[in-house]
Amino acid sequence: MTAVPELAERAATLIEADPSLGSLLTMREIATIGHHAILPVLTLRVGAWTPPARAQLGEGTVALMVLEGVLTDAAQVFGPGDAVEPWDAGEWTACTPMRLAIIGDAYAVALHPWPAASARLRLRSNCGTAVPAAGGTVPERLFELVWRVALRYGAMTAAGVALPQALDIRALGLILGVGELELSLALAELQQRAALDHEQPVWVLGTRARADGDGDGDDRREHLLMRAAGALAVARAGRMDTFAVGEQLHLELSHRATLRSRRRGDGAE
Repeated sequence: MTAVPELAERAATLIEADPSLGSLLTMREIATIGHHAILPVLTLRVGAWTPPARAQLGEGTVALMVLEGVLTDAAQVFGPGDAVEPWDAGEWTACTPMRLAIIGDAYAVALHPWPAASARLRLRSNCGTAVPAAGGTVPERLFELVWRVALRYGAMTAAGVALPQALDIRALGLILGVGELELSLALAELQQRAALDHEQPVWVLGTRARADGDGDGDDRREHLLMRAAGALAVARAGRMDTFAVGEQLHLELSHRATLRSRRRGDGAE
């Protein structure tokens, strides 16, 4: 295999790469196979990106799973938990620093007893979040993008539903294809309208959407979207709590195995 400078072997676990495995595997199975770093990881810097050939990334490479960061092909945005097959078409841009797990032979071998896992991942490939069309104003497009990202990747915080921390002005500009000055003005307009707040170090959905929804049609729409984004964020957090339980179980099983080994060693003496 030709060396790829940004490629690190055995750098991600199955659960990191594919959180949906939690719905296919039991807690014990997650503890047994899900928490070992077995997958190669590709690291990208911000900027235009030409995907390496599949053969350069390893045997059986079929997709890349976003672990961290945001990637776009100008038509869609891909964030954590999204699978991409970037070899077919499109001009790709890493909007933030990226970590991409390589889905190939290591993934397939580990999950051989669960063929549905690989099949389901392939069905999800290249299904990102649509970038708002270029027809509207920058504030309108930014507002629509913020909501789409919040619904897909938002996290619940004390201040409300937060966008991924990596989505700064530069990243949002790369997604929408506009300059930082234009985007700064659009962000200021959304903040003035209370549609978006900046709670260091993240952007959160604004206070207008957190109102009771008794205003005009736009207010009610934002209120309903806020409730949906919040519910989805809570569901994602709950899924991660499940993985944390699996991690604890993995540690306990490893500890018990170590104790049994020591006891056998003491008995042999």
